Amino acid sequence: MKEENIKIHKKYYSVTYDESTGEITGLYDMLNPEANWKAEASDKKMGTIFLHGTQDCEDEIPFSKVERTDNGFTGTSATGVSSVAYAFEEDRIQIKVKTDKDCGPRVGVQMNLNLLDMPTRLSWVNQCMPKVIYTDDEFGYAYFIFATADGRFLGLTVNGEFAAWRIQYSYDGHKMTGFQILMQADDVICEEGRRLPSVDSLSLTLIFSEVLSECMEKVADQLGVEIAMPEISGGLPGSNVPINMLNSECRSAEPIVITPEGDAVPLEVREILPLTQNGIYTIKTTGREGKVHRSRILCHEGWKELYHKINYFYRDYFQDECGAFYRVINKKSLQPDGTTFEGVSFGDPTSHFSCRTGEFGGFAAWAMMKNCLLFGKDSGLMESVNRYVLNWALNRFHEDRPYYGTVCKRESEYMGRHFSPYHLFEEMNYMQHEIFLLEELTDYVRLTDDREVLEDAVLLAKHILQDHFEEGMIVNENMPGYKVDYSTVHPAVCGFLALGQLLRERGDENAEQMFKAAEQIADHVCRRAFHFPTEGEPCTEDGSMSCSVITLLLAYLEIAPKKEYLETGTMILKAHRVLEMDGADCRMKNSSLRFWETQYESRDWGPSINAGHGWSIWCAQAKALYARISCNFNMIKDSYEGFITNICKVEPSGGMSCCYTPDMLPGTPHAYYVNGVKVPDSVNEMRPTSVYLANKYVEKTYSVSGNFFLIRAADTFFRMSGFDCETETAVNGIYQDGVFESAAPGFDYLLIKGNPKNFVVKTSVGQILTIAFDGEREETVFEHAEIKKMKEKEVLLVAVGDKIGIRKNPVI
Repeated sequence: MKEENIKIHKKYYSVTYDESTGEITGLYDMLNPEANWKAEASDKKMGTIFLHGTQDCEDEIPFSKVERTDNGFTGTSATGVSSVAYAFEEDRIQIKVKTDKDCGPRVGVQMNLNLLDMPTRLSWVNQCMPKVIYTDDEFGYAYFIFATADGRFLGLTVNGEFAAWRIQYSYDGHKMTGFQILMQADDVICEEGRRLPSVDSLSLTLIFSEVLSECMEKVADQLGVEIAMPEISGGLPGSNVPINMLNSECRSAEPIVITPEGDAVPLEVREILPLTQNGIYTIKTTGREGKVHRSRILCHEGWKELYHKINYFYRDYFQDECGAFYRVINKKSLQPDGTTFEGVSFGDPTSHFSCRTGEFGGFAAWAMMKNCLLFGKDSGLMESVNRYVLNWALNRFHEDRPYYGTVCKRESEYMGRHFSPYHLFEEMNYMQHEIFLLEELTDYVRLTDDREVLEDAVLLAKHILQDHFEEGMIVNENMPGYKVDYSTVHPAVCGFLALGQLLRERGDENAEQMFKAAEQIADHVCRRAFHFPTEGEPCTEDGSMSCSVITLLLAYLEIAPKKEYLETGTMILKAHRVLEMDGADCRMKNSSLRFWETQYESRDWGPSINAGHGWSIWCAQAKALYARISCNFNMIKDSYEGFITNICKVEPSGGMSCCYTPDMLPGTPHAYYVNGVKVPDSVNEMRPTSVYLANKYVEKTYSVSGNFFLIRAADTFFRMSGFDCETETAVNGIYQDGVFESAAPGFDYLLIKGNPKNFVVKTSVGQILTIAFDGEREETVFEHAEIKKMKEKEVLLVAVGDKIGIRKNPVI
């Protein structure tokens, strides 16, 4: 009689399988032997074949025979046509899958890992998410690296041709619920003249590693590819990006660079890519058996050019005559026509979700305010900003007839609740809109010195504290008696701090109330620690985690340097790495991992990974704050790369889709209803049994949410730059011939990793500059500068010329 549960121990992992069914039941690595890589839910399989699949269901092929082999086992179906063979090596598992063709529309293998928020007996920190995603342009191979918050890595390679891969999502899109590799996918709609491959066999490999870099090396070796890994995912014209070649011994041809204009040129110096043209560069490497790998690096224009181009596009095409900004417009018509899959109407200011005050539409006006604050008032942008703030958001001159979702200056009732003046008119209680608006009004006052708007901002803040504030918690109560913590749906601390600082500068007595509220919010977020309430479907959500870190680190810097703020913020930021992307693609590297925005902000598809979404800037902002506190160079570099993922999606016109989608097969779009009646699929462009091939930028719509990266750039990379002396990697700047020139228009902070032997920073006379050092700062001499203050890791300087020299003090 067979022993049903077999356990195999290897150097890097152990595996258990059911010998009666051939199902993998456990997959554990030695870093955490208790944490299962395989999904623990009973309906989630690993290594089982399915056929007759659609978007919603499929038929599983059971194994009728399971036989041990010298280094593993093989499961075979009753007909003998389908089989899965496992070979267990010391640091990896080889998997061979075989089945019949023409059993579609979808045929494939279940590879259900223990994805975040799946049912599990262990903490979410033991669960995993995709960190690196790569799909060959010709579908000749693919690779993934999954990571856990507790620091483990699992590589998955598809070693030959395949049809597609697919992440399954919950209906609301906030949870990943499964993972599949497809051998056939006949129901996928591709661009004209293209079909997905159809194969009857797959070769897969699971690779166990303790660090990400080691996992990338093993992946490259397994696939027989050379991977060009840039030290940084982008920079400005004139930058030199250092390149590290992985698995170069398998190279079968010299690397080729495809320029943004489409020219193919040799990579002249193998370790350096010079950036000269704006756009995405592609480094093509060719490994053994001719496998081509593509790495992508962005060359982007300066901040002033980006602000100006984007803001004028949104002024010209997104603003309604009443002052509101539409949430999305159609790319082809540049008009707000149509409806999203989720049901949001384009361009109707009276429609729910269409324009928004504070959030979404508000970002267009806010980015224009930042443009004028940073680079001087622009009459065209100011006219647009005034219409948004005065006529739309604040209803000036028509307070008795407020627009939907704008400030109502009288008491109001809605959805069974009574609100004090300054609640948003007939608005469902989503508090982030009011917090964003608080920040926008503060910037507007800085720009215009409008005293009435300052009074409005104070009254809005007091309304929030009166109606939506309980012991530091920002309260959402859409249903009477059902309260949800919205303190970090957006970091509410930002609005109160921004207004408090403005009021303090003016000697206004209301300032201390704002600072007190901000501190209470920070105390509350610190107390709740690893609890991350969010909007919509409950999940361990990237945005709430990042906003928690922003809350704590901002409070540490600007209110009180409480030890618990820094400690808790650091722990959350470290855990958040499970929701950050990596790899050799500037469109994804150091983007937060989000996967539900597309169904609300596009006309294309449902839940799918949103690389470079505006909300990924929360994580980038958190890292910039942490870099400033800890003098951690990797954090400032990662933060900059987070901004780059957003810059990548900016088109030459200045328009932006909401994100890049690396998924091949996105989730099913929501149905939507008008007056309770479902809109027919033929009208809605929905196909219940088919889906469009994604793996690209959203095609049909421009979104306004992308502007958020400009708003936070004003607080970060408008001022900050970094430099790694060892690799000569410049962050937000250019390094040439020993001279560093910052790209930050308001440059006042430079973080240096290592000790420069002879380093020059371009400045202007009288410029105040903080030089910070990552690591132990040796004796350093500063030339052409006056030292104003010196700390352990920071020096405050005033330039006395057009450059500051930094060099080691020679030992005598």
